[in-house]
Amino acid sequence: MINIGILSNSNEVIGEGHSIRCARIAWQLLKNGFGCTWYASELTERSRVQIDALGIHIENWSGVILDDVSVLMIDGYLFDIAEIKLNISNSVKIVAIDDLANRYLLADMIIDGNPIQKNNAYDDLSPSKAVKLIGSKYTVLPYEYREIRPDIKRSNSIHIFFGSSDCNSFTYKYLMKLNEALPDYSFNVVVTRLTNKLDSIKALALSSKRITVFEEPDSLMESLLCCEYAIGAPGTSTWERLALRCKCLLFHTSDNQIEILKKLDSSNLIKYLGSADTLDLSILKILNILERKIINLTENIIDVNGSKRIVDAIERMITNDPA
Repeated sequence: MINIGILSNSNEVIGEGHSIRCARIAWQLLKNGFGCTWYASELTERSRVQIDALGIHIENWSGVILDDVSVLMIDGYLFDIAEIKLNISNSVKIVAIDDLANRYLLADMIIDGNPIQKNNAYDDLSPSKAVKLIGSKYTVLPYEYREIRPDIKRSNSIHIFFGSSDCNSFTYKYLMKLNEALPDYSFNVVVTRLTNKLDSIKALALSSKRITVFEEPDSLMESLLCCEYAIGAPGTSTWERLALRCKCLLFHTSDNQIEILKKLDSSNLIKYLGSADTLDLSILKILNILERKIINLTENIIDVNGSKRIVDAIERMITNDPA
């Protein structure tokens, strides 16, 4: 059995998006008959539960991998691939997962599932022989998204998700303001055990039949299904929102999100409303959009077979099959 190493962390600062993305690819790897070993220096409890559920052994990352690893898949902005390659065998293939295209990646394969990423984005940021899997064909979504029906019925519902950690309490702040301002709307709110003011969010839900809280779902599908609008921060959740054709009103919560949000906005896939920190101004922007119904985004169906295409490409790389 060919063993694939996966290197990805999760914590309260970087969130769980990188590890969630890798876990979805790992599911497909296992389905295709590969073995997997997960390497991490830090994982949230939820990430560990997800990895354990897949039956994948977790090793503490010390810069060294097991001898039987043929491919090391790396997902995380802080990993120095050039340094990692100094400590592993030259026979190990490196697969880098990225979505920023802002640094050199010394990898044999690069995966960027951003649907608006340019095909040549990594030409000067990677070896010339690197295999590049770019665009919506390689967006990583949970398996259940393959069952999406085109005739989803929408309601006056708003989805709120500011990431798995939300250390700035944006989920609570926006929910509280919008619940007061929009009595004709209901709210589907996604939280995790890392969400700030979790007890306050649950208390709001108990006081209003219009608020439904989804705690640590494996995907956003159930919480998004009937929502017309999705409010929050970007990340892997962006592709889930677009796959379900929600009208996305998104804010940046860190500076490295600004560029991709601007690109998504200019492609008319989302509305980028600035910094989440500007709460009162942001609420006014949201209310203006909802009142005037001025949002008319390009309909975009994210391809849901990304994980399978990625794993097929990894298999071809290992067997040197150019097909």
